[in-house]
Amino acid sequence: MTYRNDSAALRARIEELDTEAAALREQLGEQSVLLAGLSKEMSALRQRRGLEVTRRVWCAAGAVLVAIAITLGVTYEAASDADDRSWRAEAQASQAQNQANNAHSLADGAHDLARQALALAGGPPIAGQPSPPKFDPVVRAGRVGSVTGNAPVSEADACTVTVVSRYGGDDLNCQVDIRCGEQTIYGSQNMGYLICNIEDGRPTFGRDHDPTLVGGDPKLELDLAGDRVVVSDTEPDFSVTIVLSQAT
Repeated sequence: MTYRNDSAALRARIEELDTEAAALREQLGEQSVLLAGLSKEMSALRQRRGLEVTRRVWCAAGAVLVAIAITLGVTYEAASDADDRSWRAEAQASQAQNQANNAHSLADGAHDLARQALALAGGPPIAGQPSPPKFDPVVRAGRVGSVTGNAPVSEADACTVTVVSRYGGDDLNCQVDIRCGEQTIYGSQNMGYLICNIEDGRPTFGRDHDPTLVGGDPKLELDLAGDRVVVSDTEPDFSVTIVLSQAT
């Protein structure tokens, strides 16, 4: 065979091999497509199997939860019944305590009313209370010496200070009434009770530290021995100094 014939034979063989390679590549592509489809089917099967296993697990778990719920329901019903009985017992005990407290409050209120009635009447203290020292009523005249703030009176207004022996509960042993011009600036009716210092059967000094907002009366400094009375308050804010005439 000549060289030229050999070259032609080789080219023919190469062309045959190229044709075979193209056919193999086509077959490989088809196989790849088939393999991809099989992979998808396997994935879908695995997913369905997983869902089935999960469903079975959840069914089993649900059955357990139902059993637990039934058990807890019975336990809760029993506990709720016991708690209800306990609550009713506590409510009854609380009601009884409230009734006892109300009775105690009513007793205290009756005691206070009796004490106030006796105080207004100037009578003796109720049983169990100390007897305050007695003295004759004291009436002192005077005039407003100075005024500050929003006072209900003016300087030089005529004033009358009345002090009587009257029991007001606790250590309160006197009642004071102070009028200047047409105004009552301290005391009146069931107000104006003080602890008065008594010397030689006469009141000499007394003090009320609380303003109207606290005690119902303004603050008071009653100095009968020093011929001076000071009435003051916080709302409205004022101070009135009364100079008393000499005691007779």
